[in-house]
Amino acid sequence: MRSRQRGDSKLDTLVMWEYVLLLLDKSIGRYVPVRFLMFIIVGLFGACFHLTALGLMLFSFQCAFGTAQAGATAIAMTSNFFLNNLFTHRDNRRKGWRAVRGLLMFYLSCSIGAFVNVKVASSLYLLSVPWWGAGILGAMISAVWNFSLTAATIWSPRTRTPRGRTAGQ
Repeated sequence: MRSRQRGDSKLDTLVMWEYVLLLLDKSIGRYVPVRFLMFIIVGLFGACFHLTALGLMLFSFQCAFGTAQAGATAIAMTSNFFLNNLFTHRDNRRKGWRAVRGLLMFYLSCSIGAFVNVKVASSLYLLSVPWWGAGILGAMISAVWNFSLTAATIWSPRTRTPRGRTAGQ
C-alpha cells in the first residue's frame, strides 16, 4: 500500500469498530444479537460508573443510600446514553440537538427502570445485602427494560427519506 496522495482516510477507530462488530455478527450473531451484546458491554461500563459514584456519594459525601443510589443511577444513565449513541447505535447516532433530545428521551424511557432499580436496591440494602451487591442487582433489573424501550423509542430505524437519511434528521 502506498501513502495517500490527497485527502484524508475515512478509516478511523469507529470504522474499525464496525468491522469488529461485523465479525462478531457473523460468528455469534445468530445466537446473541450483537447490538444487545454491545448494550450489555456499555451497561458494564455504566455499572462501573454507577458503583464508583455510589461509593463516592456514600463514603465521601455521606449521602443516604437512597439518595446516593438515585444520583449514581443518573450518572450511569447519562454515560450509558452517550456510549450507546457512540458505539451500540452508531448507524443511527444522534448528533447536536437530536442528541440532547435523545438524552431527554433516554431519561424518560429509563425512568421506570431507574425507579424500580432504586426501590429494589434500597430494599436489598435494608435486608443487609452489601451496598455494592444491592447497587448491581438494582441496575441489572432495569437493564432489560432499558434496552427494549430505548431501542424502540430512541434509536429505532425509521423510514428512509429520498435522500437516504433517517426521518427527523
